[in-house]
Amino acid sequence: MLSNLNELVQPIAEQIRRFDSLDCELPSAFKNSVTKIGNNRIDYGRNSACATNTDGQRIFISNSLFFIAAILSPLYDPFTEYRNLLWKIVPKELLKTKDREAIRTSIEDSDELDEAEKNLLIKFATEPQWWNGGRYNDGKSLDRGDCLNSAILAIANVVNVAQGYIADLWEFLGKNPKYAALLNVAKGKYEAATNTTPLQTIYFGSPGTGKSHKVKTDVLKEVPEEQIFRTTFHPDSDYASFVGCYKPVCHSTKPLSDRTIDYDRLVTRLRETLGEHPSNLTAAFALFGFECRESILDMEKSGEHTISKLVEDAYKPNTTYDTTIRAGMQIKEETAVPETSRISYEFSPQVFTKAYCKAWKNPDRLIYLVIEEINRGNCAQIFGDLFQLLDRKDGVSEYPIDADTDLRLYLETELAKAEDGETDGSRGIEGGKLSLPSNLNILATMNTSDQSLFPMDSAFKRRWEWKYIPTAAPKGKDRQMELAIENTIETKDGRKINAGNYEYSWKDFLSKINDKILNVTHSEDKQLGYWFVKPDDGTDNISIGSFVSKVVFYLWNDVFKDMGARDTNPFTIKVNGKNELMSFNSFFEENTEGEVVENLGVLHTFLANVGLTPEPVNPGTASANGIESDAADEAENGDGASGEIEG
Repeated sequence: MLSNLNELVQPIAEQIRRFDSLDCELPSAFKNSVTKIGNNRIDYGRNSACATNTDGQRIFISNSLFFIAAILSPLYDPFTEYRNLLWKIVPKELLKTKDREAIRTSIEDSDELDEAEKNLLIKFATEPQWWNGGRYNDGKSLDRGDCLNSAILAIANVVNVAQGYIADLWEFLGKNPKYAALLNVAKGKYEAATNTTPLQTIYFGSPGTGKSHKVKTDVLKEVPEEQIFRTTFHPDSDYASFVGCYKPVCHSTKPLSDRTIDYDRLVTRLRETLGEHPSNLTAAFALFGFECRESILDMEKSGEHTISKLVEDAYKPNTTYDTTIRAGMQIKEETAVPETSRISYEFSPQVFTKAYCKAWKNPDRLIYLVIEEINRGNCAQIFGDLFQLLDRKDGVSEYPIDADTDLRLYLETELAKAEDGETDGSRGIEGGKLSLPSNLNILATMNTSDQSLFPMDSAFKRRWEWKYIPTAAPKGKDRQMELAIENTIETKDGRKINAGNYEYSWKDFLSKINDKILNVTHSEDKQLGYWFVKPDDGTDNISIGSFVSKVVFYLWNDVFKDMGARDTNPFTIKVNGKNELMSFNSFFEENTEGEVVENLGVLHTFLANVGLTPEPVNPGTASANGIESDAADEAENGDGASGEIEG
């Protein structure tokens, strides 16, 4: 079935519209692999390339065109499919005339297509504007082999005469999607505007709303772990723990004689030892075994040489001093000098510096620095002068800063190193200055209920994008994703709170308790999110233990404790007609076995105060021993499940 070209073209045209970079670098993997396109040899510079044909004529190409062609490449197969099908059904002589009615008739008379395909093919042949091919009379006739070029340049929104080679790039990348993939990955470095995630984003909301979950599933779902760097801020976090500093490092030091040397050096050393003791060869071979034990063991472990071969190469063939050498080795083992230690001071990089280096050495990959609980640390102290780098233009720091001496020396060495697949990242410390690259994304989470720990100033806040995570329960796709991740079982009514023979809807609880929190505190900061507490493994049920120890304790200690025994406080009960505040201790009791367990009667009272109606776990049997028995048991302890106690 033919695809709808209009639906394919529109998002691609939008990507190109938003792509705006004058300083692109192609990934090294692409440049090393693509050395010829068609009949043209390709030579690369930093920001441009040169295509040379067989006659020696050259075309100079901006690197931006490679990225634009990569964006266009998914259109190659469907466009080619339409063109080839059109050539099969409509004679080229007719296509050359551009007679729309005649072409339409020719397609409609075909027996090879169903009605839907006929309509699509007619649109392709007679309405170029439908697939962004421009006005009909301006394009090339569809009988030509290059008939698609004008359409591609129109979608790319470039002037044909100046940018014609983009069509060749499009064809090449369309036929070789693996190379287009390299460019599409690297493209993220140069187009912060089209990145679905802003370069610096703080996800904020009430506790349990799934902020970290959102970052994990929406942003980092398909990102390799080696491209993610994580940290959690806390009150003791500072610049040194975020960036790095000099620290004492303990090194184990072997005695000089224990350090291993290669085979050729072993041969030389044996000759030297024999030359030092020419009159006592037995002692010389034993001394050699003693001094070079570690190296001899390494030699034997490799399997490349033997002691016999060593003696032959260093002294003379067919000489047997193997036993003598081993005797010396045995003496060394029995009298071995223990390893010693030395202390040195070295720069110890922390999470920011590690992410910074990774990003600069991998410009074709998106790197993520994730900061959990960003407001639990003093951001002004932790970021220090890095604060200035958060101002970005086209993804790159607009105002580079001078690196301090310790950090500069470390980066100059580290960024010059290049492991497999990496490039020289020395630009990251060029001129001794720090500058965030456009492929380094910083994501953070913030619990609004803890905003008073370390307030953020407005200058810091404005340098971030802010994304609010609401307290509402997830629906549709998000709900299914949550279930898959947590390996829970979806039931008809969703999550349930277990309470003896009765259960309560978690969703209804959230709705009602959040209304009460808002009414009492006049703030959303303390509201509960759907993921505040997880269900039991393999179920969709929240155990009474988890509910009381996590949810009830949070509400009692952090939300309602200081609100007094108001009627609007769910922890309020009536005792002899007077309001009194429940203690958290009242949610527990001692059973007949002497074990401390959750007090069901008090729990039912609390949930009734919230406004929930219990549902029997096993309808028909629960009334016999359910909430009534829970309440009766509780009444014996002095508190009633109804919320009112008479003296």
